[in-house]
Amino acid sequence: MMKVSVTALALSLALVAACSREDAPSTQPEAPAMAPAMQDEAQAEDTDQASQPDQPDAASETIGGDGSNIQLLPITADTGLDLEGELGCSFQTEPDNALLFIAKANVGDEFRARGGINNNGYAETLTGTETGGFSMLEADGGKFGGKGMILTLTPVEQRVNDGTETVSQSAKLLVQRADGAERTYQGVWTCGP
Repeated sequence: MMKVSVTALALSLALVAACSREDAPSTQPEAPAMAPAMQDEAQAEDTDQASQPDQPDAASETIGGDGSNIQLLPITADTGLDLEGELGCSFQTEPDNALLFIAKANVGDEFRARGGINNNGYAETLTGTETGGFSMLEADGGKFGGKGMILTLTPVEQRVNDGTETVSQSAKLLVQRADGAERTYQGVWTCGP
């Protein structure tokens, strides 16, 4: 009789367990079966994504060098540049109008212009490689050297004068680093009092 009770008890427990599995909602949805070809593609995508480092949204515009970017940041009041000179010019990118380069010079052919940039968060002062004063700065832009960098500002085309003493020209700013890297910014060169 004891055999029957143990067997009956085991059977009842098995039935209860089976019923509770059928009635209980599943907490995890079953994954749909994938065809073998789809499984291989999914595994290949996971491998590709894991092997690639985080990429910036836009490709670097720096060419050559050690692979690191040349990044001029906008000049603000907090940048800490203090340039001497009677008259000045500034270079702003288009279309976002970021102020990337400023230069000042005294009037007179014997003077060299001084320029300043925000080089990836560091204020840097550069000196014109030629004399010519403000008139050369306004007409030709110029070449400036400093801490492992050379900047060449080239005016391209005169813009319509707004009736003031300020002169604006389309221009390009070529930044070259000592390791051979270079980057060109397009914008506007504005000079005046």
